[in-house]
Amino acid sequence: GNTSIAVRFLNEALVQQDAGQDDPYFHNLYDNSLDLHISSVVNASIAANDKPNDLVKKKIASQTVIGLQRDIPMLPRLNQASIVQLATLCDIEEITKKAAQMSKK
Repeated sequence: GNTSIAVRFLNEALVQQDAGQDDPYFHNLYDNSLDLHISSVVNASIAANDKPNDLVKKKIASQTVIGLQRDIPMLPRLNQASIVQLATLCDIEEITKKAAQMSKK
């Protein structure tokens, strides 16, 4: 199907984590994999923001964010750390402006 490689890896990490419950290596396999995936997207975005004229960094950041937006609904679950990381991708100033505009209507 259209399942991305990231989602496939995360699903496999969850299966391995559940199957290897007695082995400490597997205890946080899914959460650690999820954190790594999301932090790589966040880091790509930070790199693009740090160098706004670098079109390659902008393209990479755009593609990874779009992929993450597509993948999130297909993930088995999110954890608190991943939600905190995802919040760094939000433009808080823009959200605040829109909220203020909506409250004036």
